[in-house]
Amino acid sequence: MANSKPTGVAFADPDFDSLSLAGTPVTATAAELNTVHGMTATTAEIDVLHGVTAGTVAASKAVVVDANKRADALVIGTLSLGAGAGTAVTATAAELNVLHSVVAGTVAVSSALVVDANKRLDTLVLGTLNLGAAGGTAVTATAPEINVLHGVTAGTTLASGAVVVDANKRTDALVLGTLSLGAGAGTAVTATAPEINVLHGVTAGTAAASSATVLDASKQLDVRDTKTAFKLNAVDVFGVLGAGKSDRVPKIAKLTANGGTDTGGGITSWVNPEAGAIMIMRCWLDVTTVATGVCTVSVGTTAVSGTTLANNLLNGQDTHSATGVFNYNPPAVIRLAAGAWVTASTATGASGGQVANLYIEYINI
Repeated sequence: MANSKPTGVAFADPDFDSLSLAGTPVTATAAELNTVHGMTATTAEIDVLHGVTAGTVAASKAVVVDANKRADALVIGTLSLGAGAGTAVTATAAELNVLHSVVAGTVAVSSALVVDANKRLDTLVLGTLNLGAAGGTAVTATAPEINVLHGVTAGTTLASGAVVVDANKRTDALVLGTLSLGAGAGTAVTATAPEINVLHGVTAGTAAASSATVLDASKQLDVRDTKTAFKLNAVDVFGVLGAGKSDRVPKIAKLTANGGTDTGGGITSWVNPEAGAIMIMRCWLDVTTVATGVCTVSVGTTAVSGTTLANNLLNGQDTHSATGVFNYNPPAVIRLAAGAWVTASTATGASGGQVANLYIEYINI
């Protein structure tokens, strides 16, 4: 006789060891079923799980997040974040939405500004800008005015850029239409670049070609070259002239003093070129090639003529035995009237073969 099994009843089948509810086999284990033992949830409470799809929010249903822990849409009356009861989020949805799709370092319309890892933003348009504490100070400079700082390197002048000096307060090159120095509006520098350049590379106390002359701390000027050996001492020179004469500038005349003519003034003759009297401070003979035979040379001042032998500047100097630079030591200081001469003459012997130059240092009186 066939088994007769009422429908809608749970029963155990002794033949097949199974349990069915309303014809549907129950596959849960006894342990799994025992977890609901003592459950007090009502049917309505359990029904909030009915029809739920993970990740999709449905009205009057439980919220079950998907595999990425997300739900598609959720309407919340109030939101609190943090430990315990949390802190209420009072920002509106519109206020929170400014964070949507924000990329750090990139400015987007109607979105929050988030700087990148270098604390930078790509582009930002500001109506006004204030810097500083509290309300700050308004930046009134325009964008073009601020842009003169772009690309500037301290110490390097950039076309259409601001000039920023380096740590030594220097800049490499600067072209100025006009230059003024001093307090207030300053005093205009009217000297040209070539005129100012005579100061370049000047060492105090040392004379240099095409450069300004600056006395050293001892008020001396070294004018030595490879052939001469002397210094101008401003104290000595101007002491001879007396107080109030320090504006007098020493001058040096260079004369060819080659041998060959053995009469008075035959080696060289020089007439005072100034309008008034001068003071001869030093005189020296630079012999670069000796006379062929025995020879002595004398140099001196004379008011008679340019062919008169004189010897008060150099007396009977041997120019045959050796080359060299020769002068009185200490040098004589002699007044030479306007129109008077300095002559170099053969004192003894013959000056043939001699190659030399005579230098006369003098100042106006």
